[in-house]
Amino acid sequence: MILRIQSFTDIITNSSSSVFVMQSDIADKYRNIEEADDCIGITPITINWLQRNLWEADMVCDLLHIDPKTLMKYKETQYGGYYDYPSQEVWDQFLKDHREQIKETFKDLYWVDIEDHFEGAYEITDDAYGEAIWSDSRH
Repeated sequence: MILRIQSFTDIITNSSSSVFVMQSDIADKYRNIEEADDCIGITPITINWLQRNLWEADMVCDLLHIDPKTLMKYKETQYGGYYDYPSQEVWDQFLKDHREQIKETFKDLYWVDIEDHFEGAYEITDDAYGEAIWSDSRH
């Protein structure tokens, strides 16, 4: 895949992004930022989206107030630890078992992914952290 260079920082820095869960009216604000030059992705969070994104299991557990250890194994490292992703089979069963709670909790919520390679990205990302229901930094 060949991607267009969107800013000089794409060449000299390691790109990263921040992801957010936002209510629809707040996500719309980020959809309309022209200077972002296609560096902001906004997607409704649906059961189908969750099925394809099992690596977001920790976010789902956080928002459903479910202990992630019921779904994922915790792995210790010298830097702390992390939850391993569930298998697709385990994830599909989890989504099935919690379908109604997921539909209620994620109703009108959007996944907002803000990449850091456009002018003003840091200010916009800071604002998003203050407006999001859930967030994470990605590298």
